[in-house]
Amino acid sequence: MGLILQADKISKRFGGLLALDGVELGIQEGSIHSIVGPNGSGKTTLFNVLTRFSEPTSGKVSFAGKNIAGIKPSAVVSMGMARTFQNLLIFKRMTVLENVLVGRTPRLDAKLINAFITPKWVTDEKKSNIERCEQILDFCGLLEHKDKMPTNLPYADQKRLEIARALATEPRLLLLDEPAAGTPTGEVGQLLELILKIKKSGITVMLIEHKMDMVMSISDRISVLNFGKKIAEGTPQEIRTDPMVIEAYLGRKWLDAEN
Repeated sequence: MGLILQADKISKRFGGLLALDGVELGIQEGSIHSIVGPNGSGKTTLFNVLTRFSEPTSGKVSFAGKNIAGIKPSAVVSMGMARTFQNLLIFKRMTVLENVLVGRTPRLDAKLINAFITPKWVTDEKKSNIERCEQILDFCGLLEHKDKMPTNLPYADQKRLEIARALATEPRLLLLDEPAAGTPTGEVGQLLELILKIKKSGITVMLIEHKMDMVMSISDRISVLNFGKKIAEGTPQEIRTDPMVIEAYLGRKWLDAEN
């Protein structure tokens, strides 16, 4: 398999702040590629640029071999790139199932007029989408909660709901921004298993995460950002022993614990 996403010398400036400084990245299709680094190192800014929520100051992003400059975020989703966000974004007045159905929007053939004129094919599509979303909820371990309001779920389940909604878009590449943040330690294992299932299903995963035990255990490759620059990239074994990464992020306590 080749590269599903490439970032070529991406820079992003906010006034006098250079948030990203010539970042180059290549994501191998079928892999789990993690982005790590200290707070403020540019990780979420990079995700925003890759998913077209933010325009790069310079550089180019290619997805599935196509330059995506000038493309709207919604169009990027239709191309097969989906994401979750650092801060939980769910529709609190919709049921769990309805939240996931929102993710099917890019794949619908029915238009607004079909809300008033509903031929059989529209009814069939609606039924098919409900069935597909129930399958996704089952995949994520949430099917039994489909008729509940999401605010009645534990926080870890709400995080998995956001992942389920992203999966409903049928992505080739899924970007997860700190999915384990706020998740109780005892439930991180379930999240890890879900991410590995997603990879096994054929979806490439990009991951921002601070829980380094989790990152080291599931990543095929890791890129490390610091002050907007990529300071290292490699396998988990290469990253865990890289002097620059230890100095900038992991700390010498990590190295002592590893030894």
